[in-house]
Amino acid sequence: MKCNLLLTKRVVSLLLIGMLVFAASACFAEEEKGTEEEKLKRRSESYNSVVDIEGDTFVIYAQNSPEYSELYIGAGYAKRVRDSACASCSLANIIVNVAAFEDLPLIRNISLFPIRIDTKNVSREQGIFERYSFEIKRNEDYFRYFPLCILNVTSSNNKGIGNRYNTAGYYKEFFKCLDIENSTTYDIDEAVSAVERGEAIVGICIGGTNNPLSTKHGHYLTIAKVSGDKVYFLDSIFTDTYDKDHKGMIHVQQPGVFWVNKEDINSIGIHGALYIAYKKENRTVYDKERYTSLIELSNIIED
Repeated sequence: MKCNLLLTKRVVSLLLIGMLVFAASACFAEEEKGTEEEKLKRRSESYNSVVDIEGDTFVIYAQNSPEYSELYIGAGYAKRVRDSACASCSLANIIVNVAAFEDLPLIRNISLFPIRIDTKNVSREQGIFERYSFEIKRNEDYFRYFPLCILNVTSSNNKGIGNRYNTAGYYKEFFKCLDIENSTTYDIDEAVSAVERGEAIVGICIGGTNNPLSTKHGHYLTIAKVSGDKVYFLDSIFTDTYDKDHKGMIHVQQPGVFWVNKEDINSIGIHGALYIAYKKENRTVYDKERYTSLIELSNIIED
């Protein structure tokens, strides 16, 4: 009798386990249904947006935006976009605000193979089978996934850049490809002056133990505007909390945008080269309506 009872309990347990596995598999199958393009575009929650800084609008991409923050970069599945994409996102934030919308696909001229992304990894041949990944072709898709396109190129899918997605050493290659006038300086006052005159946007790196916001490995930012005594930055990590800012130098306008006083600019740990990108005469200026329209166009899945 006791043996039969134990056997019955085991059978019931196995049935319950089987039902749970089946339910989980069904949910997983439902979640994973569709092409890689469809899966990516169903992820509608996004931090990416157009922001207004004292009357001027800027597109800003966030590396921790929910639709792709968990994607991996490169072989080994050790680095994720949310943690390791600040250099590429900063470059995306520069280019999209100084160049024309129609010119964004020109970065394909740097890539060795077509630019493809998927739901696993942004690097070529590191996620699912390449033939099943989503090839970026349309202008609105380049616009929507521009940071991922740059990451795909800089993490080895390129003609001579190598695997350098976590540095700014490749910035000039992209500027050249899009015919963006640029210069490099180590003088922060020169860079700030160029932005203040409304001529340029500047990519910088901050680091060091005393900086008020970066990780221990440093962090790339974009100087977008200077107004009066305020120097405005675009930060690809969307947050409104900077725990390391013990001196209160960081003033958050909104997640992704903060400003510091000019007098504090030399105290936030800026180091290395400053990349000045000059605005093109035909550059596209986006507002929220145009941004939304482009995302809606991107949502259209072509056969």
